[in-house]
Amino acid sequence: MTPRAHAMNTDTKSDHHSSFSSGSFLSVAVPLVVAGIFAAAPIVEDEAGDILVLKDGRIIDGFEMSQGEGHVTVELKSGAIEIADKLVDVLLEKDKEISFIPQTDEEREQFEKGFVRFEGRWTKLRTATKEIKKAVAARIDQAEEDKRREMWKDRYITETKYFEWQHTTPLGTTTRFIDACDAYYEIFKKDWKIKRDKKKPKLPINFYTSRKEFFRGAGASGGALAYFRFVEPYDLCAFYDRLDPQFTEQVLFHELGHYLHKLIDEDFKYPHWPGESLSEYYGGAKWDPVKKSLEVGLIHNGRLAVIKREIADGEKIKLREMITTRGFEDYTWGWSFVHMLMNDKKHQKNFKKFFLGLATDKNVKRTRASFNLKFVEGEEVLRYFMECMKIEDEKELRELEKQWYDYINEDLEFAGENALIWEAKTAASQGEKKRARELYEDAFEESMETPLAKAHYDYAQLLRSAEGKNQERIKHLRAAVEKAPLTAEYRYSLGKELADSKDDELKAEGEKLMEIAKELDPYITQTIQFMDFE
Repeated sequence: MTPRAHAMNTDTKSDHHSSFSSGSFLSVAVPLVVAGIFAAAPIVEDEAGDILVLKDGRIIDGFEMSQGEGHVTVELKSGAIEIADKLVDVLLEKDKEISFIPQTDEEREQFEKGFVRFEGRWTKLRTATKEIKKAVAARIDQAEEDKRREMWKDRYITETKYFEWQHTTPLGTTTRFIDACDAYYEIFKKDWKIKRDKKKPKLPINFYTSRKEFFRGAGASGGALAYFRFVEPYDLCAFYDRLDPQFTEQVLFHELGHYLHKLIDEDFKYPHWPGESLSEYYGGAKWDPVKKSLEVGLIHNGRLAVIKREIADGEKIKLREMITTRGFEDYTWGWSFVHMLMNDKKHQKNFKKFFLGLATDKNVKRTRASFNLKFVEGEEVLRYFMECMKIEDEKELRELEKQWYDYINEDLEFAGENALIWEAKTAASQGEKKRARELYEDAFEESMETPLAKAHYDYAQLLRSAEGKNQERIKHLRAAVEKAPLTAEYRYSLGKELADSKDDELKAEGEKLMEIAKELDPYITQTIQFMDFE
C-alpha cells in the first residue's frame, strides 16, 4: 500500500529550527542515483545559488560551491567546508551546464561512448541530463515541503496499511523505515498468525528528527533510544539517527516487536524472557530498499560480542536462570538461544507453541501484573517451556543448554559491521566506560576507515575523562568531522578542544571551527549542553 502523507496541525510545542542566515540544509524525498559527480544548474533560478545534493538525502543551497579535486568546497560566511566526493550525489553550480565527472575506469569508458549511469542503468548523457533536471527540481520541491513540516505542530501524518506515522523527518528519508516496518509486520503476521483488531486505531509511530527532539517531544529520558507504550492507547516513539540509520532500524524493529506480541493477546504481558529475546531476534533484520525485501534473524554483532567476551572471561549464563529471572542477558544470551530455536525446524515448531501458549493456553497458570495485565511467573515459564519442548527432566534441560553453548561457539559468527564497535557501544550503554574505551581502541587499531563518524565521536566523548588522551581525542574528533563534515556538534566539539590549546595556530583554528558550527546550527551551544547533561 502506498503511504499517504498529510500535515498535522496542533498546538504541540516545538522550538526545532534549522534555517540559516546564508543558506539552507534541506532533506529530500525523491531518490536520485547517479554515478560520478555532476556540476550544473539550468534548473536554478537566476537569484538562487548553487545546490548540492548529498547521498544521505540532504540538499544544501544558498552557498557558493565549487568542485575541487576529490571534494566539493562549500563557502560559508565563517569559512569553507570541504565535502568528499564519496558523500556527494549531485552538485549544481549556478549558470553552468550539467557536466559529468567520471569516478571509475568503467564510468570513464562509458562516458567516452556517450553514456552515464543513472538510476542503476547506463543512460545516454542527453537523456540523463533531462532526467537529472526533473529529478532534482522534484527533490527541491519536496525539500521545501519537508522544511515546512519541521515543527511537531506541522508534522506529517503518513498512513500505511498497518501504522500511522507521525513524523517531522523528511518524507523521503522516512519512507525507508515505513516500508521496512510494513514488511516486518507482514513477516511476523505470517510467522505467528497475528491479527490486528481493525476496530481499533492503527499504531501511531512518532518519529523525531533527532534524539534531542525525541527527549523533548516523547518525554523520554536517560539512555532511552525508543519506547513502546504497552497499554492503550498504544504508541511507539523513536528518533532518526542520520549518522547511523541501520541502528535506528534495529531499534524500531525491537520496539515494534513488543507491539506485535501484544496482538497475540492484548490482555497479556510477555515475560522479559522470551519477550525481549524474540524482539531482538526479529530486530536483527536488514531492509533492502532496492529489492523492497526484509531479511530477519540476522546476527546482532553487538549482542554476540558481549556473549563471546563473557565466555572468554569464563562466564556462562545458565539456561534455567535465564528463563526464570529477569536480566540484561535476555537481550544477549537470550537472543542467541532464540536464534538457535528459530533456526532448527523441530525446535522452532515447539518454541512457537510455547510462545503463543504463554498467552493463550488455558493450562498455563497466570497472575496479574501491572496495569492488571495477565502475566506468567518465572518457574511457570520454565515448566511450560519444558512441556512444549518435550524436555522430561533437568538432565535433558542441561543437554539443551549444552546444545545452545555449542551453537554459540560453532554457528554464530560475526557478520558485516565491525563487532568491536558494537561491543564498545554496548559497554558504554551499560556504564562500563573503561571497557568501552578499550574496545574502541582495539577497533580503531584494526581500521580507522571502516567505523562510522559517530564511532569516532563517541570514542572521543569517552576520552574526556581519561587523563593524557587529549591528542587522541583531537585525532578522533578530526576523523568524525572528515567523515561527517556538516555535523555541527562534531565540528563544534573539535573547535572547543582546539580553542583551549596554548598554540596560537590551533587556538585560531578552533575558534573558526566553532563559528562555522554556529552557522551550520545556530542552536549548537544548546545542543552541546544538552548532550553533556544527558
